[in-house]
Amino acid sequence: MAVTTFRADIEHHRSKRGKGRRSFFFSFFFLFIMAASIGGYLLLDSLFRDMPALPSNEELWTVGRDPAIEFRTSDGRILLHRGPYYGEAIDPETLPEHVVEAFIAGEDKQFYKHNGIDIGAIFRAAIANWKAGSTVQGGSTLTQQLVKNLVLTPEQTLRRKAQEMRLAIELETRLSKEEILALYLNRIYLGNRAYGIDAASFVYFGKTAHQLTLAEASFLAALPKAPTRLSTEVELTGAR
Repeated sequence: MAVTTFRADIEHHRSKRGKGRRSFFFSFFFLFIMAASIGGYLLLDSLFRDMPALPSNEELWTVGRDPAIEFRTSDGRILLHRGPYYGEAIDPETLPEHVVEAFIAGEDKQFYKHNGIDIGAIFRAAIANWKAGSTVQGGSTLTQQLVKNLVLTPEQTLRRKAQEMRLAIELETRLSKEEILALYLNRIYLGNRAYGIDAASFVYFGKTAHQLTLAEASFLAALPKAPTRLSTEVELTGAR
């Protein structure tokens, strides 16, 4: 029959070794949390340092607009146009339903459901781009595109993207979906120096946005992705 004896020195050694391991673990965990916090702070500081502020709601309609000069005949025909073209301010509620739906379907199907950013779209775009080895799909919402066009630069960097997402969320807290949609349709760049759907309707088709067919609206809705590449050079000669 074996006899088990208690060795106080061995038990003390085990207890001391266990306390040492726990102390090392907690020290390592504390240092890890500190390093992660400092690293996170430095990352956020680098991403959002010098980030431009959103203009006031009223200034959003005019910020970044370059001057344009236009000469017309007495019957309204354009003789000379220099600079960008803006057209008339359009209330989306007055447009044919298919015009608005073309832009939402083409640019941001979840427009009425997200808070400025669409996490699902971002992940889908990241996976598609990783598989292709290049940028073949974007995950920006309509609100993000508006912020990029009005406030930020078009540079393709993580810093610009992070600022775009943050400002898009802020814009969604300030404006209703209808107000954001109105800003987008009136201020988005659609190629050939045309800003906004009314200007683009006139530049490409010689008509107002209220007269667009489904095919014409679909064409314009595809332009924000690559306005320079998809658009064609046209000459402004029509009348309003």
